[in-house]
Amino acid sequence: MCKNRILFYSHDAYGMGNIRRTLAICDRLTREVPDLSVLILTGSPVIHALRIPRKVDYIKLPCLTRDKRETFSPKFWNMSLKELMRFRSELILSSIKSFCPNIVIVDKKPLGIKREFLHALQYLKNQLPETRIILGLRDILDEPATTIPIWKTQRYYDIIKRYYHHVWIYGSPKVFNTVQEYQMPQEVAEKAVFTGYLGRTPGNVSRARIRSELGVNGSLLSLVMVGGGGDGYPIMKAYMDGLRRNGHLSSTESLLVCGPEMPRDQRREVEHFCSNGIPAAFKEFSDEMENLLAAADVVVSMGGYNSICEILSFRKKAVIVPRVSPVKEQLIRTKRLAELGLVNMLHPAELTPESLMKTVERTSSAQGLCADVDRRIDLNGLQRIVEMTQEMLMVAA
Repeated sequence: MCKNRILFYSHDAYGMGNIRRTLAICDRLTREVPDLSVLILTGSPVIHALRIPRKVDYIKLPCLTRDKRETFSPKFWNMSLKELMRFRSELILSSIKSFCPNIVIVDKKPLGIKREFLHALQYLKNQLPETRIILGLRDILDEPATTIPIWKTQRYYDIIKRYYHHVWIYGSPKVFNTVQEYQMPQEVAEKAVFTGYLGRTPGNVSRARIRSELGVNGSLLSLVMVGGGGDGYPIMKAYMDGLRRNGHLSSTESLLVCGPEMPRDQRREVEHFCSNGIPAAFKEFSDEMENLLAAADVVVSMGGYNSICEILSFRKKAVIVPRVSPVKEQLIRTKRLAELGLVNMLHPAELTPESLMKTVERTSSAQGLCADVDRRIDLNGLQRIVEMTQEMLMVAA
């Protein structure tokens, strides 16, 4: 086995959350761990559009798509789901055999999609017993009443006991105690570590330069972002309709970022709106959200894991409109953070142009919102991951 090789598995059947979280970890690791080589196995259809850190390469798994009933199917290829899953599973296994990683980090699903990672786990246990296998979990998967039965039916707890050395939870028990909420058995709980949230650092472009490029001078900047954009149009439409009806937000300019997965006709409507004399700028997609967030004064966003980490890292006042189906993850996260005084929440059932504009204006002028972030929430997850990784690599040396 060669030294300092880490393999990440990120299934990515919907949205950009998993792969963006993986890339954030990779970026910090390759900056701070010498002589590191990283391989990502991902099914993300937008991986090519994202900034890949140095010393990181990826193997693209054929894409899957997922509907609201959590049913998977091939996204592009004309073949059965069974054929595609066999193809992906064989590609995963052959990649691990050739790469011989010291550490394997699996994102969210202990067996991957449709158990596609099982053969890889068996190979690692039998042929590469010194390789450390880690399950990385975001803070919240879904409401416990949904997650616990699924994990028991799929025997995930047993899989973790048998194959995994550690469970890294990218969150804080102050917000959501993942171990207790999901009733993890003692043997699994003993493997679990709360890393803290994956706080981000400023980009390489100054706030003043970004605001100058956007034509924002003395005005406030409202940033509207909807993650990958696949289901973000209702928020965009409510915001656009609110601006149309009100003419503008007082002393505020807007930047609307659609995301690469927003349907083309919806994206064109947003672009057309921004070119029609309203004080609003349009971006189809940005791989440098940290720069845009640094420039913003108030943010309107969905409640995805990465968006929340970025908003809190840059201490931005935010209106969060969480996704509520097919999983309740964003709703739970947003409610907990609102209770901590870190964000303002607007439930999608209450989303109208009027309610959104009022909430944005109230948030812009709020005192104390998102203040004392470091005291209220742990954002040091990336640094802890670096430290734990260095310890494992030293043992393997």
